[in-house]
Amino acid sequence: MADYSASQLANSAGSDVPFTTLLFTTPPGESEPEPSSTTASDETIPFDQKSDHLPLFPASFRTGQYREKIKPLDQDSLGEFLQQEFSLERLEKIYSKLWRVGFRRAPRSLTAQLLQGRRIVLAESLDMHLVWDSGKIYVKPLPRYLLEPAIWKGCLSRQQGKTCLEVAVSDLPTNSKPSGAAGEGKIREAALGLLYSYACLIADRADFELALQQGLLPKFLDQPSWPRWRTLATEILSSQITDEMHPRFKHGELRLGRLNWIYLFRDIPKFKLYFETWNSYTEFVLANMASITAVTVYMVVVLTAMQVGLATNKLKENASFHSASYGFAVFSILAPLIAVLLIVVALLVVLVPNWKSARAAVVDTATVTASSGSPAGSLGGQGVAKKGETVSQDLALGVLAAEEDRHWEESFPMEKMANNHVIMMSFSVILSWLSKTYTYLANLQWTERIQHDCVFCDRANFASIVYEDEEIIAVDNIYPAGKHHWLILPKRHILRDIEGLKRQHLPLLQAMDRVKKQLLGQITFGASHSSAAVVVHAGYHRGRRRLVGMVFWPDIVSIHHLHLHVIVQPYPWLCFFKYPGWLPLMWKADTTVLQEVQTSS
Repeated sequence: MADYSASQLANSAGSDVPFTTLLFTTPPGESEPEPSSTTASDETIPFDQKSDHLPLFPASFRTGQYREKIKPLDQDSLGEFLQQEFSLERLEKIYSKLWRVGFRRAPRSLTAQLLQGRRIVLAESLDMHLVWDSGKIYVKPLPRYLLEPAIWKGCLSRQQGKTCLEVAVSDLPTNSKPSGAAGEGKIREAALGLLYSYACLIADRADFELALQQGLLPKFLDQPSWPRWRTLATEILSSQITDEMHPRFKHGELRLGRLNWIYLFRDIPKFKLYFETWNSYTEFVLANMASITAVTVYMVVVLTAMQVGLATNKLKENASFHSASYGFAVFSILAPLIAVLLIVVALLVVLVPNWKSARAAVVDTATVTASSGSPAGSLGGQGVAKKGETVSQDLALGVLAAEEDRHWEESFPMEKMANNHVIMMSFSVILSWLSKTYTYLANLQWTERIQHDCVFCDRANFASIVYEDEEIIAVDNIYPAGKHHWLILPKRHILRDIEGLKRQHLPLLQAMDRVKKQLLGQITFGASHSSAAVVVHAGYHRGRRRLVGMVFWPDIVSIHHLHLHVIVQPYPWLCFFKYPGWLPLMWKADTTVLQEVQTSS
């Protein structure tokens, strides 16, 4: 044991190794020696005792765009593993915005993280290291091989790292090979940053014990001791490691919520998150509905307080309080509906890209497996036939699906084009909906707009007149909301809307009601509909009501000429939003209006 430590300390005196203190005294291959083997790549492995160091590394790692492939880690794939293990590409793309995500300071200790109410969650991905969310922080365990000087001299040095990576990138496609800076320097910078972060995370014995308990520090035969770690951490923090490490680690902990927001709007219209904290669409919906539920509870409290206020003597006759109560009541009705609609749209935006990625991963995996030279990847190959092996049913189905998709896309190129633009279409739908919402709100009459030329006062504007006498005229609506949609109105420009009706206008309303009944009596019903089964939706849009000064509660009375809507067999969705019988703040039935005028003084 002592000979090993002494020899390693002697070899690590160079500047390529950021420390001289050894946390472990056991040689890496002593307990589980690797079987000796001779391969063509033995001469390219840059560090001594090549096979003895392999137990320090994982058994395998995942590759591919969707991490759908698994690859054993051996001497030939070591460089590719290091390139993937220390990749910070996602954070490098948004480095200029990291000041919004985390303070430029050293990471706080593990006990300080617990004091913040965060539990430690292990994460193997380096770009998730020290990323925190509500109630948790993601920490990458410190790899055992980073504490081995031979690894630093062989694969993580300033000059010799290129040799270690040559084996990994030689078999990669040309467009996938890393550049010199990315392949050689970035790996060392990221490794130094990870080592520096642990020197900050484990500051005292309590942090050290917590790291062992959570599995953050490696255990290899002899458990590391606090005195050795203290010496190692002091040595790392006393060096000039901050000048050479990756700049990401100068920002300490990063906030996941802000990373997600940055990534959400970075690649519009892809709408990709940095990290999805939910595992199913049900969790996504429930997480968002929880916020709506909390807001709804607050609305209920406010509405209850307003109801109590309206019952008191001081507020019963207060016009401003009545107006405020009316406005908040409308908001309480519409806000949850709009919020639920936005959640549905967000769910579609997330679901469509995930569906597309999953489909692409299955097709790519099946295609690669089918085209590989291995016996298992060749359906009907001689190697399989000679051995009498049965091809996996899942593999066969995957290959057939890939082949079917290829023929489909060759025969129907528009289908492929549609898949490529499905996210853009979803984004266009959202923009269209937002545009229509803005147009609707912009055209609400918050202030009175004087109409100098009334459309209903010029009979040339009527598409079809269905009834006319000396006082009343009835016409077909240009944009019908049902099988029949009539507008019944006085010929003379008497009132803007129903809000100005008084007792003296009762004969006019009764005349309009008689015309309505006469028109309904003239309808010929088919054999499938009896007169009792026909739905009639009749009423008026609510009109202008003063809020403050010359500002009024918004209304949707587009033409300032009193008119009655009579809709036969209404179209449900159109009536639900434009002629809402369920919302008395926007719509009032004609029978109700007639009764109120009859009983008015």
